Amino acid sequence: MKTKHLIVATPQGFAGDLLRESQYVFNYGNTDPACEDRTLALKLNKSKNYPTRETLIAFGKQHCHIRSPEKSIERIGDAMHDTLAAHGSRVESGFLDRMSREWQEGLASISPPRKHVI
Repeated sequence: MKTKHLIVATPQGFAGDLLRESQYVFNYGNTDPACEDRTLALKLNKSKNYPTRETLIAFGKQHCHIRSPEKSIERIGDAMHDTLAAHGSRVESGFLDRMSREWQEGLASISPPRKHVI
């Protein structure tokens, strides 16, 4: 299995390593249909499904001893936006479009819930 490994750095410093596999499409032979792998490389809480925001926050607090994992999630999201803005021109446009959509979906899945004021 191919894994996209991206080391994220911003003008503020190192933001972390990102592992993302859903961008890759695999063909298992000439006659098999292509399929996308939308699972984690390793299990988290006995599951290879992508974690929810709440799961990531609990993992950050319990296992990584991060006081405010919510802030870390936001910093990583900001670093992803900064990276696309700074280096997007270096990436082939079709791949950049697909990668941008994947990143946007990933960020949306772990963003804080929106508060609707009526």
